[in-house]
Amino acid sequence: VEKGVDDYLCPDCRKEMDALRAGQFSAMGFQAVSAYEYRGLAASLVQRYKYSDDKWLCAFMASAMAKACDMTNADVICHVPLHDKRRKSRGFDQAEELAKRLSGLTGKPFVRAIKRVRHTPTQTKLSAAERRENVRGAFESVCPISGRAVLVDDVLTTGATAAECAGVLLKSGAQSVVILTFARAAQE
Repeated sequence: VEKGVDDYLCPDCRKEMDALRAGQFSAMGFQAVSAYEYRGLAASLVQRYKYSDDKWLCAFMASAMAKACDMTNADVICHVPLHDKRRKSRGFDQAEELAKRLSGLTGKPFVRAIKRVRHTPTQTKLSAAERRENVRGAFESVCPISGRAVLVDDVLTTGATAAECAGVLLKSGAQSVVILTFARAAQE
């Protein structure tokens, strides 16, 4: 039996996470949904998932994402892929694992539709314009897509990477793309 979001949290943590709920917004012209704001406990959960070998958090994060986004109209679930070098150094691709878990929760097929073809420097210290330039041409389609795609990542900051990937999905045949993340950076 798959645990729900609330089954993972103590009452104090649940209260803190409830205060961080995000929802729908627009990111670089695309519809986007994030379960939480990327700060406080939500930010530390993402950090633990990605860098501290707390892979069990994937189930919690995917459950929260499924709860935040109505996926009844989605046809496929795709993810923002890591470059092979980063995947090897980290030991896994966090967005791919979230997308696979979401597929299991929703019954929507997971499709590995995009490949990162250029290793890009980390974007953590880059401005929005530098991020857009950094990821331009970094992704390509590996298979045609049809219907409505949900593009999964762990965190959305400026939306540059997600928008680049969404554009690739649209060029490969997707009718529409909704970006779905566990957390989003504070919107300016």
